[in-house]
Amino acid sequence: MDIAIVTGASSSLGLAISRRLIQLGFRVYGLGGDYTNCELQNVNFRPMSCDLANPAAVEKAAKQILEKEKGVYLLVNNAKYFGRTSFFGMKTEEIETILRVNLLCPLVLVRLLAECLKELQGYVIQLGAPHSDTSRGGPAGAAASGGLKWMGEVLFHDLRSHGVRVCHLSPEPNYLKPRAGQVRRGARPEATIDPEAVAQAVEQMLQSPFGNVITEMVMRPLRIEEPEQDPVVNLPYPDPQPIPYTVPREYIEAEEQLEEEQFRKQAAQKKRKRSRGKPEKEDPGKEQRPARRTTEARAKAERKPAAERKPAVEEKPEDAPKRRRRSRRKPKPPVVEVGFHKIPQGGNEREPAGSKKPEEKAAAEQNTTDKVVKNSAKKSAKKRAVKTARKAAPKKTVAKKAVKKAARKATKKATKKVTRKTVTKKVVKKTANTASRKVARKPKNSAESGNEPADN
Repeated sequence: MDIAIVTGASSSLGLAISRRLIQLGFRVYGLGGDYTNCELQNVNFRPMSCDLANPAAVEKAAKQILEKEKGVYLLVNNAKYFGRTSFFGMKTEEIETILRVNLLCPLVLVRLLAECLKELQGYVIQLGAPHSDTSRGGPAGAAASGGLKWMGEVLFHDLRSHGVRVCHLSPEPNYLKPRAGQVRRGARPEATIDPEAVAQAVEQMLQSPFGNVITEMVMRPLRIEEPEQDPVVNLPYPDPQPIPYTVPREYIEAEEQLEEEQFRKQAAQKKRKRSRGKPEKEDPGKEQRPARRTTEARAKAERKPAAERKPAVEEKPEDAPKRRRRSRRKPKPPVVEVGFHKIPQGGNEREPAGSKKPEEKAAAEQNTTDKVVKNSAKKSAKKRAVKTARKAAPKKTVAKKAVKKAARKATKKATKKVTRKTVTKKVVKKTANTASRKVARKPKNSAESGNEPADN
């Protein structure tokens, strides 16, 4: 815990500064004054009543604090005495007390605490007037305040290399006030110096995080007179509207990245599925093909002169093998059976087409098989008849039309004799062969054979 010494801690300014230092974590020793009716009652506040006009008493109290605490971090020279009469009516003893309290006491304390202030790189804050016009106590008070200010400036130049900060704080009273106004209830004084404002200024000096120093600070009251009442202004403020919610740009970019990653994963999965079970084919013309150019390469090529540009499509050599492009068959649509309702002959009730009796189902299946057999018999008979007719007939005399007619007649005769029980491949072959042989034996007219081209 840091140690602080505040002279004149029984006054209003001294009490406000001591209270603020205790809140900041200091243990405060109050020198001088009467503390019998002191408002500040705290464990960290140690009052020491001594005569500040006696340098020996001040030195004794300072040595007691050093022996007990082994060091002091902050010294606040706040104690002031301005006399009870005017300067021209003062006695020599009263002038001497003014100079001893206001000037000699700070000099003694700084001399005794200089070594520990250097070790701890502490603070020295002195309260006094900035100018002779604003000083109190007449010529004696002005001499004391001027000496205190000049002492602080020289002290700063001597101790700044050791890290000791010295500041002169000047709370100026309001000398232009024509009458003493009353402070409103619950308001802060505006025509006089507020002790809490001085305590806040001391806190600001101590908690400054910068390497610079506030060597002098002047505080003045805001008004000449205290205002009677607060100004009331009724402004037509609009009704508050809800702030629209907007998604941050970071969230949008994160969602876009996730979508891109999912798209890449899906593409990679599709490539793996396609590559499964398919061996890689060697492409002999792969090395000869030109690589695809990117947009940057195209832009660079366009900037070059026409003589140095490369052709967009290079000519392939004649020996390069041609790649055949396979055409993929489109998948056929699935066959969907559609059922219709059939009206029976005996009644008005409708039955679905799919619901048939077993006898009707057997008859329908038999009809379909008969049709399939007849079609296959027609095709096989036609092929066999054409082949036998071409083999048996001479190339010059028999024309194409004659062969086609003979094949048609043979297939018709063969299909008439075909039935579901007796049809076999051998029967179809025999009928086709006999029909083609008969046709080949009968020669056609010369006119027909001459006008029509021969079958080679």
